[in-house]
Amino acid sequence: MNWQLFNSVFYFKEKPTGIQSEMPFGFIEVSSVLQQIARTRGFFTLGFPAPFFYKLKPLEQRLSIYLAKKFMSQALHQRFVDDLAKALPIDAKRPDNVRAILRNAANGLIQKKVPFLSAFELRKSTREGKWVAVFHRRCVPKVSSHVTEEVQKLPPPIDHLVQRLSEISGQPEDWRWWRKCAEQLGTAGVEAAIGQFEETSRIRQVEKPGAMLTKILKDVAATMGLTIGRAAAM
Repeated sequence: MNWQLFNSVFYFKEKPTGIQSEMPFGFIEVSSVLQQIARTRGFFTLGFPAPFFYKLKPLEQRLSIYLAKKFMSQALHQRFVDDLAKALPIDAKRPDNVRAILRNAANGLIQKKVPFLSAFELRKSTREGKWVAVFHRRCVPKVSSHVTEEVQKLPPPIDHLVQRLSEISGQPEDWRWWRKCAEQLGTAGVEAAIGQFEETSRIRQVEKPGAMLTKILKDVAATMGLTIGRAAAM
């Protein structure tokens, strides 16, 4: 399956025609796949603190999300510039302008110290003769260190339930998902799921505790007539 993060990007400029500087605001239409992720999981991990994201320029924001997704599994990401320009997208007609805009966005992320990008370069493929964008990973993207602080701000007993789910799963970065589960299942539902998880753990080794806990939570929700991530049917 091939899909893109973005469908359409809406720009704001000083004038409707000609070449002007892009204003520091706008909005995007995300793909149907990403919309489904948001509906069922309730969040989409950026891979870096949200306050940092909102300080970036619009294209830098889109590029940072794209790279965060790629760098989860790739230490070196390469893509033809033409294809990348369509995916982001980059609003320019001339190929040299596209490369210049992409270079500025990548260098902007490096200068602003986005945590997972160490270097960027443009190469010309000797095989196809096309320009290739090359991104070097500094580290695997991870969520903000402010997760614990955010959890502590949740009202009781949701805060306690989210902390327990985070500890058991070993995935505190997924606290928004655990919050959604806690809010919909309540104390009784979450405790039932934790009990099943602990029983399973005693019987056999659980290689992916986060995935197992999520499955159990969804099973418990089904027995309660609920679907986590969506409003309960009346």
